[in-house]
Amino acid sequence: MANTPDGEPDGQPGALRRAWRDHPATIIAALITLAGALMAAVVQSVNADNSQEKGTGDSAHSAAPPVDRSPLPAPAPDQPDSAPRWRGPITLPLSLNVTSDVGAELDGKRPGKLVGVDDDLRGDYSTTPAVIVMSGRAAETGKDLDDLDPATCEDKLPALPDDPPTISAYREGTYCFATSSGAIGAFSVTSHLSVSDIPSSLAVQVVLWE
Repeated sequence: MANTPDGEPDGQPGALRRAWRDHPATIIAALITLAGALMAAVVQSVNADNSQEKGTGDSAHSAAPPVDRSPLPAPAPDQPDSAPRWRGPITLPLSLNVTSDVGAELDGKRPGKLVGVDDDLRGDYSTTPAVIVMSGRAAETGKDLDDLDPATCEDKLPALPDDPPTISAYREGTYCFATSSGAIGAFSVTSHLSVSDIPSSLAVQVVLWE
């Protein structure tokens, strides 16, 4: 192996030592510059990663649906209860050529009970089969029973009682009425009669509200 003029074997280690010996300051400056460049590259890489993660997070956040912060609607005001207190059929006795001596009482705990006084609906067969509204307050409606409510009936009824109206069973229709205690109800005659019939009773369907 050939020797260099300094007596060292020819090769890279000898060259590095000579460079270090002859130009130490230059080498140190170069190393510092290299280290700075590597550090800058590392910092740039870290910042790029952080920016990517932040962008991903912002994208996910923006994809979430916006929160509706509008005030909740005010609750609807309470509506009057139109559910009937009682609904059912009633059978009103008929006596030929006279008014029946009993009728259906609707204000008590057993609506439809037949009584001789304070009754609300009574059968009459003085001339033709009919229903008498004993309170004197009744009005015909153009609706079915299921379509009526107490407010509608209250509006149709006369404010003051009159002579008890007699409603023919031959006349189809639905009637609002008031009981003797002021409760509001409606009824329709469900017996289907012909003029040749001589009935002993009338079937009536009643809806009664408070």
